Amino acid sequence: MLALIFVCIATPEVYYGTGTHVYYLDAHQRIMAMKLNWTTQAFHIMSTCFGKISIVLFILRIIGKGMKVQVWCLCLLVSSLFVVSLLCVAFIFAQCQPAEALWDMAVKGKCWDPRIQQGYGYFTACKCHARYERMRRVQMCC
Repeated sequence: MLALIFVCIATPEVYYGTGTHVYYLDAHQRIMAMKLNWTTQAFHIMSTCFGKISIVLFILRIIGKGMKVQVWCLCLLVSSLFVVSLLCVAFIFAQCQPAEALWDMAVKGKCWDPRIQQGYGYFTACKCHARYERMRRVQMCC
């Protein structure tokens, strides 16, 4: 469902000019394209998260309750995935006060150093990859 919302927002995002050089866009198109881009990121991150959670729930049904270590390990991994993804979405919109400063350069606001969001993005990507590798090993033990 979140992926469908993502696509529904991404379509007007392209209409307003995402993918076109900013030089060719007027001010309204730039603002709308950036606003929709920031919005789609939240839906993309959470739809990916819930997709992974559904896979883990499926695996849990397959392995049953007999393998307690694997069940606990998968539950811990999926819980940390959810928390990291939720924090990533929160950080997207919390990095500028007011949030409109993310997409409208005319709005004066106070924003975090971009390296903070970049660092958390790297952390999220590494954490997701490490979780995937751990989940793969847990599945192999089954």
